[in-house]
Amino acid sequence: MPIDKKPPAGRRIYHRPERFEGLAAQVRSAGDGSSRLGESGLATSIGFLLRLANGVTQGELASRFGPLGLRTTLYSVLLIIHENPGLKQQEVGQTLSIQQPNLVALINELVAAGLVSRDINADDRRSYSLSLTSAGRTRLAQAERTHAENERRLADAVAPVPLEAFRAALLRIAEIPAEATESIEEG
Repeated sequence: MPIDKKPPAGRRIYHRPERFEGLAAQVRSAGDGSSRLGESGLATSIGFLLRLANGVTQGELASRFGPLGLRTTLYSVLLIIHENPGLKQQEVGQTLSIQQPNLVALINELVAAGLVSRDINADDRRSYSLSLTSAGRTRLAQAERTHAENERRLADAVAPVPLEAFRAALLRIAEIPAEATESIEEG
């Protein structure tokens, strides 16, 4: 049963926007004088290239999940619940760093679609335990195949860099501690 409810206002739905593909083409043209972006410092900026790659990959995955009636966030929630049956709603939110009000909306969406069961927790009757329904397990299996194909395409794009080295580099970037910033006065 696809989730065809419209997302609340303000929620971004990623589709592979041509603007990202156009940006990538401009960056690849660096040095030939055909694009302002290709000639700018952004063409070699790691942060900009990560943003560009993220936009393209998230858009591609979203378009692949679309026929399944899923978004990447819903897939993540389904996967965590599947891997941890009986998990409390709050624990799912903590695991995925999703704020409680947003998580409640996501869980409500999955329950309404018949993919997740929300039951009173036997150990703490003030909270809910989550598990996938039969339909949820079927949908997750479809989504996992789609995700695996997307991962294969990404791994092919990263080659010849060893995949584990690439993942390790991304994790090192993600673990860079935030530095305290001082306001810079214009002078």
